[in-house]
Amino acid sequence: MNIERPKPTGRYIVGTRLFTVNTGVKEILPGHTDEIRRLSCRIWYPADPEDVKGRKKAEYMNRHLAEAVKADYDKSTASGENSMECYADAEYEGGKYPLLIYNHGYTSYKETNSFLCIDLASHGYVVVAPEHPYESQATVYDDGTVIRKDTSITKRCYEPMIPALISGMKLLRKKGTDEEVCRAFDDYQHKYSRFMIGRLDAWCEDTEFVREYVLREYGDIIDMEKGIGLTGLSFGGAVSYSLLRKTEHYTCGINIDGGLFGEYEDTTLSSPFMNITSEEHRNLVTGAYIDAKTDVYAATFQEMKHLGFADLKFFIPKHVGKLPPMVLHENLCRCHLMFFDKYLKGEDVHMRISEEKVSLVRR
Repeated sequence: MNIERPKPTGRYIVGTRLFTVNTGVKEILPGHTDEIRRLSCRIWYPADPEDVKGRKKAEYMNRHLAEAVKADYDKSTASGENSMECYADAEYEGGKYPLLIYNHGYTSYKETNSFLCIDLASHGYVVVAPEHPYESQATVYDDGTVIRKDTSITKRCYEPMIPALISGMKLLRKKGTDEEVCRAFDDYQHKYSRFMIGRLDAWCEDTEFVREYVLREYGDIIDMEKGIGLTGLSFGGAVSYSLLRKTEHYTCGINIDGGLFGEYEDTTLSSPFMNITSEEHRNLVTGAYIDAKTDVYAATFQEMKHLGFADLKFFIPKHVGKLPPMVLHENLCRCHLMFFDKYLKGEDVHMRISEEKVSLVRR
């Protein structure tokens, strides 16, 4: 099947490479406590256009990840479809660019939103995506080491599963003020998702290790004048929110259709934030709109399902919503670029979208 991938819209050619962050911290996930947590990361960046001449485009999905998600690696590689719109290990273009850190969803993988990350890099950003081992489909390190997903953790995300699903459906339909809906979500996460609350802290710690490593090893290409931005899909979006509320290391952040898990008593959202959600997930993010001391935005995409906010939108027709793939992609990139251009590049941006299926407003 021919998949027409979106092309980067910025003026920069994009390079990419893998690197590993050894946290030095002992793993706390049951069954793995004799290991040190190591993070495989992918970086996208503006590349030297002369250096990429004659290079092949970077591989979209390695064999191990393809096996994990049941994709046909040999077929897609032979057809030329297994490639990204960027170049592996290309030289840097020169200059310095703002840093964005992207976190994937729970049990997903670091390239889940590669189309978005590549487009951001083409507009003059350095984008780094860490992968969280055992909680991603298949973590492949730059030395060739592979860690598969721990299948036992999926059952722990919502316990007990059937009551959690029923209560979750009721939560999505609940009517009320932001405060009322937020209290209902908080009751839900404490009753059914305490495991996820605990894993949020671990992923935030992972992100902090990555931030420190990138500033140390890639500082020559990072523009820190206005700070660092965060974005993430699903659980990765909750990481953005948590880090903004609990640390001072980040300037602004975006959540892509994720429930805002976590404990936030005695904290304040004081850095600009955006929720990008499907209509059905709006009740999972109202905590960001209560008592915020900053600019907070709500971008709502109609006719969308949760899985459709990733590259998957271009590959499968079901369970991703009816919004056309390019409409989703163009507006997802548009929301990100407007937000980060305003808060990381200091540009005068009118933060509003009003289209038939997509809206962006300040709350």
